[in-house]
Amino acid sequence: MAFFLLCVYLAFVLIRPQELIESMAEQPIVLYTLILTAIPFFFSKKNAGSPQIFILLFLLVVIAISAILNGWSGSILKLIPEFAAAAVVPFILFSKLVDTPKKHRTVMLISVLSALVMVHNGFSQKLSASGIGWAGSSLSQGTRITYVGTLNDPNDLGLFLVMVTPLAIYFMSRAKALLKVIWLLSVLALLYGIFLTNSRGALLGLLGLSGLWSLQKYGLKKTTVAAFFLLPVLSIIASKFRTIDASEGSAAGRIEAWYEGFQMLIQNPLFGVGMNGFTEHHFLTAHNSYVLILAELGIIGFTTWMSFLLLTFVMLYKVAYHNKSLFKGTLSNAPKASEVLSADVLEEMLLAKVAFFSLFGFVTTAFFLSRSYSFFPAETRFRARMRCRSRRTGCGSSPHRHP
Repeated sequence: MAFFLLCVYLAFVLIRPQELIESMAEQPIVLYTLILTAIPFFFSKKNAGSPQIFILLFLLVVIAISAILNGWSGSILKLIPEFAAAAVVPFILFSKLVDTPKKHRTVMLISVLSALVMVHNGFSQKLSASGIGWAGSSLSQGTRITYVGTLNDPNDLGLFLVMVTPLAIYFMSRAKALLKVIWLLSVLALLYGIFLTNSRGALLGLLGLSGLWSLQKYGLKKTTVAAFFLLPVLSIIASKFRTIDASEGSAAGRIEAWYEGFQMLIQNPLFGVGMNGFTEHHFLTAHNSYVLILAELGIIGFTTWMSFLLLTFVMLYKVAYHNKSLFKGTLSNAPKASEVLSADVLEEMLLAKVAFFSLFGFVTTAFFLSRSYSFFPAETRFRARMRCRSRRTGCGSSPHRHP
């Protein structure tokens, strides 16, 4: 029941059908659904002790201390519930309820289908004479596609499309016959959607994903050579993206915002100027999630925030590439992965790899966007139960578990 409600919550967060109905548009449907999902979860016997959860809870404390030190003690009653509802509670629910490969694929599928809905709305915006899509959102700056709700900014929409692209590629790689063609068209639609957002940050995030994939598959030398020969093509693609004007934050404007962010850090090195306090000191937001955290929550908040990301990266990597040396032995009789691990574990490793790429897309693109306090539920907790089938491998008879 709790997982079903979680899927409903995810659909309300991403597709936002409630905003298409005028009588429901002003109602906090997302919050209601989150509460309904949380109630059966907190009455369940699931353990809620993963390290990332404690890091997020500590970040709540940092936000509160930062607000107090900046004379905003009254705002704590707003900031704490806001961050808890946007990041802490959703992460707890997704990390604990999405605990099987089947559930993980379900969450991935909802995310990809939601992204395709957003791209379709973008197509309708481009085809409409008024620039307004069927969802009611209009083109940004007359050319850039948007969606409703939290992704009504083309840069944020581009970030989400970059994150779900590895998910769609996963489904394409597993599909057969006609479904493979459908998923291929879906991947192409997502790539075209990224192009229509006209977000250079999203473009760089996509290039980063491509570079990571090539580095993993072909190694550093071949990737470097390929990048060298592809530079002209990449230059042509980049030239098709907009030149950011002063109203949205030119390159000079962004550098100025970053400079101001570091000035805020120097003045308040430990706890920053307070959550949502950046624009109180500068007219333009940081346009950089890392600078924003440094400026608003200081060194302590930034260290906590980065610990969350790095720990998640490490966990995903350990599951995705578990005991990699077992399958690259020098002996001719070295066992293959399929001979050592069960099908379920191999699937969990693959899903962890997909999530690793998705998270990498986020951290790359977030360098150009202010998404420090948002939670994209594309990464979930993995628990790989590594079952050895042969004592010859040296893997041992006891299962290895990764959170």
